Amino acid sequence: MSRGPAGSGPTARSGSATCGLRSAVGSYADGQLTGAPRARVAGHVARCWTCSGELLALRLIKTSVRDHPRRAPASLAEARIRRFADRLTDVPTPRH
Repeated sequence: MSRGPAGSGPTARSGSATCGLRSAVGSYADGQLTGAPRARVAGHVARCWTCSGELLALRLIKTSVRDHPRRAPASLAEARIRRFADRLTDVPTPRH
């Protein structure tokens, strides 16, 4: 893996589709790693464009879901029940 100067962040040549730690990024984002494995992934993410991008995407998704929990699509059954209830409560307008 290519490393940039200290403190310069990930380099363009770091990471690839075959990155050995890419599968651990999800566990890292979820806070499931501790000790040496956590430190190893944190160091890797600091150098790897692919994994740092994946970590950023996972964090954005988690934030979006946490901040907007009711934005999940309704189930088909729920939609049908709501539509049926709306029909029951509709008052027909008289025709003259």
